[in-house]
Amino acid sequence: MTSASRNFQREIHWDLWFWRGILLLFLFRVLFLVFFPYDLAGDEAYYWDWGRHPDWGYFSKPPVIGWLMAFAGWAGRNSVFGIRVFAVLLGTGTLIFLFLLGRRMYGSRAAFWGVAAMAASPGNAALNLLLTIDAPLLFFWSASLYLFWRLLTAEKRRAAWGIALIFSLGLGALSKQMTLAFFACGLFFLIASPQYRFLLKKSWIWLGSLAALFFLIPPLYWNARNNWITFHHTAHHFQSSSPGLSAFLTHPAAFIGTQLFLISPVTWVLLMALSSVILFSLFKVETKERFLFIFGGLPLVIVLLMTLRQKINGNWPAAFYPSGILLLAAWATHNTKIKTRIDRWKKAFMPGIVVGALLAVFAYGLPLVVKATDLQGSGIDPLIRLEGWSGLAEKVAAIQTTFPRPRKTFVMTIGHRYLTSELAFYLPRKPQVYRWVESGKIQSQYELWGGPKGKKGWDCLIIIKGKASRVPPRLAERFQEIRRLKTITRDLGPGKSREYTLFRGIGWKEKMP
Repeated sequence: MTSASRNFQREIHWDLWFWRGILLLFLFRVLFLVFFPYDLAGDEAYYWDWGRHPDWGYFSKPPVIGWLMAFAGWAGRNSVFGIRVFAVLLGTGTLIFLFLLGRRMYGSRAAFWGVAAMAASPGNAALNLLLTIDAPLLFFWSASLYLFWRLLTAEKRRAAWGIALIFSLGLGALSKQMTLAFFACGLFFLIASPQYRFLLKKSWIWLGSLAALFFLIPPLYWNARNNWITFHHTAHHFQSSSPGLSAFLTHPAAFIGTQLFLISPVTWVLLMALSSVILFSLFKVETKERFLFIFGGLPLVIVLLMTLRQKINGNWPAAFYPSGILLLAAWATHNTKIKTRIDRWKKAFMPGIVVGALLAVFAYGLPLVVKATDLQGSGIDPLIRLEGWSGLAEKVAAIQTTFPRPRKTFVMTIGHRYLTSELAFYLPRKPQVYRWVESGKIQSQYELWGGPKGKKGWDCLIIIKGKASRVPPRLAERFQEIRRLKTITRDLGPGKSREYTLFRGIGWKEKMP
């Protein structure tokens, strides 16, 4: 057998391992959803409610997550499994695109271990089981990485790869604002790569970028009609924290601690060490390594530096890990020509995957752990946000049926938007639930939609988190009479609960401001 034949057989071998592994992982995650049907998380229920009002934009995000929820709700008949299975599908697609990119760059073996390191992490487990904005973001980001590389290296059908990339980037931009970083990374890569710098003089590369950005025109128009609310909300995330030594130290520490657990302590340290080394030899590495670094390690370093001035949410850098971990896998499996002072650390890569896998197994086993211990419903229960919502809705529905006119009674909440969205999903017939904000300021999508319309004279079931003796004065003025009913609980586990106070508003008089 020739050397070429042996290499081909090895590639086929790793290909088979990947496709078998991805199928088993997919089936495992689907079965997990079946056997652990936890209630929707607050964000999931919130975005599901968006899906009932398809639009070109929403309070805090572009529209794809709302559209996706609308489709998932229709296809899955508004069931928890029917919604979350789309997270599994998108997560599987993300890993497939990562494998395709790695195989084209370094061969199937390096691609396999890159995907293994990515999949073997608690963060990936969560992102592939909960349908939030990060699921479509990672899918379109990984697809765009693959399509951009194919566009750069294609000898034929370059137009086809370009068109596919336009749609992938356009839909990614409609999924989450973070996709705009892809354009900046791509531009920097072309500038930093002599081999591809000539493309900056080609009109089609600029026209293609504009075509992808044209997808944002409808959301921009929507924002213009809504006082640029999404821009104001996004800008709020980038405001610097109050100065002080405490914030200067705690923000980076909190961010690093989160990333160590979400990715794997060994894998994350290796990735950041390799990124730091490449940062100072960017123009000496080969084009493939430069590509993966600019879309992965470099923005990760930038995000880490940002923690010195502000708090960074743990999921913000999620899109930068696919290419970063793929580069790490290529380096650790001796598929690059990178020579660094940390080359002796390569042997820690495989143990890092094992550590990540153990943490992922622990994450998958959390439902069993919390139920077997006294953690369920406690302040440190990591699943507390997924517990007790359906039971709370049953209690609310039972009280609503005792009203003289239950069919002419709407539901309103005072508190966090999650309470509003969870009741909207779990109450019978999934009614429109309204949220009252005493200040009158727009703090969520519910305030943009406004209050009850065409319900003059109706009664209202008002739910307030915690014990309350009365409703806010401005709300009380909008009813003929307010009656305090009782306190109910959201049961979280043996002996643990959250209290909610219920009121009956009689005779809705006017619209909310």
